[in-house]
Amino acid sequence: MRIARSVGVLGSLLSLLTAQQQKPAVEPAPQQEARQEERVPRIFRLPELGRYDADLPVGSPPAAYRLLSVLGRTFAAAKWDVVRAVGVQGGDWWGLDVRATKVEIDAVQSVFEQLQKDEPLQVGLQCSVVTLPWPVAEALNLQNRRTVAVDAETVDKLVREATKNKGTLCNLPEVTAGTLAPFVVESPRKPDAKDESKLRLLGEMVPLDDREVAVAMHLVRGVLPVDKTREPAGALLQPVLRLQAGKCALATVREGATATVLVVRGIDVAAQAPPAGEALLAPLAMGPCCR
Repeated sequence: MRIARSVGVLGSLLSLLTAQQQKPAVEPAPQQEARQEERVPRIFRLPELGRYDADLPVGSPPAAYRLLSVLGRTFAAAKWDVVRAVGVQGGDWWGLDVRATKVEIDAVQSVFEQLQKDEPLQVGLQCSVVTLPWPVAEALNLQNRRTVAVDAETVDKLVREATKNKGTLCNLPEVTAGTLAPFVVESPRKPDAKDESKLRLLGEMVPLDDREVAVAMHLVRGVLPVDKTREPAGALLQPVLRLQAGKCALATVREGATATVLVVRGIDVAAQAPPAGEALLAPLAMGPCCR
């Protein structure tokens, strides 16, 4: 398989790895002019990633492709200025030919170092879905298909406003996501619920450094692909979140007169799965389960 020439994928990747986290509020962070820094050429040889392809269906995209996809998606929709890059496969190894700043090069190297560790990182995730009237969401400065980092106070306010305005809250089961290991989270099944309307979350994680990860997610109502490495059709949301232990982020989508908000909290980031039953953060206050 060859990774096609792409303009923007690696630039988005580099932006992901080096951009500052937004301030913990729904308000957008102020824009700052980027300094012009000298860019130098560098060829990266991707580490051996075969162990991340274990137990996947035959014909699944290889880990190298999924790695670039997860990281490249993060700011693709933000239309940031990008760096030209070429992804190539030569012989039996994958490589990247880039021109980037020293800071960006160090950031990419950090990801590759994480992928070569004997015990790759895992992250415990707590996901909730909140629905509320769209005018209420707008008053909270939520925007359609925007992903932001938030603090606990902002999340609590969101839940209070949803409760006051006949919204819903659904806490999904906690999940431990391993490096480049696709995972699925489903809402609790109601006896009278139709399977095609069931809420499902498909995701994959890549470590950025010892404390931070990037988690690519697809929120859908309906059936997921049998091969969990494939992107589902008709996803409501497809955010990529940067998370650390104890940090939160949310993504919003408008569905007619309703806002659907995916809230994700990092429970723990470590080289082994968090101990069962020892979540560091309490679930959001329960309300009616989402549709």
